[in-house]
Amino acid sequence: MKTKNRKHKKGFVLPMMIILFAVIFSTFFITKNKSYENYDWTGIRSEIKDTLINFCNDHYDITSHGVGEMGKTPSQWHRYTFLRKNISYKEALLLKNFPKSKVKAIAYEICIRKKPQATYSIMLEALNDTVTHLEYQSGCIGRTYLLAEYLNIQVSHLGLDSSSRNPIIDNPEKLIGMEEYNHLDSLYNYRVSKKWDYIKY
Repeated sequence: MKTKNRKHKKGFVLPMMIILFAVIFSTFFITKNKSYENYDWTGIRSEIKDTLINFCNDHYDITSHGVGEMGKTPSQWHRYTFLRKNISYKEALLLKNFPKSKVKAIAYEICIRKKPQATYSIMLEALNDTVTHLEYQSGCIGRTYLLAEYLNIQVSHLGLDSSSRNPIIDNPEKLIGMEEYNHLDSLYNYRVSKKWDYIKY
């Protein structure tokens, strides 16, 4: 009798452990990927909010116009361009604290594009954010960027770290100031050299 009870208990414990593990895993997964659902949307217009939620659910972080071998334009690109065009500067300031990296990246991008005279302070803030990183996809090539790295290479083209890209902002040293530019350049080089340490931890 005792032997039968033990077998019954063993047969009951295993399915319960599997169910418990599934619940814990799904809860963690949903919480991690839906962290924006409890975000305070005060000050964000409904059309921007709706597009941002769809953007958060997209497969990629940020893409170029074409991805994959065929260079197809993903729906995400259209959402990205809509957001970049329609998010106001005030909304962008609020979204700089958004819990998803790709939305933070767009918020910082809009701040630079709409207020280039504040580029130094915005870039300095981004350089001191070593937690935020995102994936950028262009064609078949994907790159992992720190927030400041994305802003330098894909947005402002400041030429930090001897970037060969032409700057969107003419004479960035003149706009920012030579001393400030050199400070950004030095800090940028240091952050990029430590990139995988930041991402790992």
